[in-house]
Amino acid sequence: MWPSNKAILAVLPALIIMVVFFWGGLLWGICQSFGLWRLDGSSQFTGQFYRDLWQEASFRQSLLFTLKYTLWSVGGAALLGFLFLRSLSFLLVQKGNQVVEFIKNLFLMPMLVPYIVSGYLLALVLAPTGWLSRWAAS
Repeated sequence: MWPSNKAILAVLPALIIMVVFFWGGLLWGICQSFGLWRLDGSSQFTGQFYRDLWQEASFRQSLLFTLKYTLWSVGGAALLGFLFLRSLSFLLVQKGNQVVEFIKNLFLMPMLVPYIVSGYLLALVLAPTGWLSRWAAS
């Protein structure tokens, strides 16, 4: 029983900080948006800000656009992800280890970019016609 309590005690400070600063700030902002604990000292519960907001045609139009954009982008990403995984599972059944190795290499390729860039920059600096040679010659 002690190891599980020890793990909870180890995570407890981070959990307290997250609850106080994130959730506390979120709750504070929501209460202020309803008119409670305003910075000018007044504290009256009202939904006037939201009533004014819903009266604006531009807000409703932008909200509708945001909802449409979110629906299409999330739906498209989910569809593409499903099709990719479906075709990947088909390839894994057909080809097996070759596909696994290809995908592993595909995901590891971006790790080469910093080394390629640093090699290119070293070549620019240290080549016979590079920056260092030109600086030393001047």
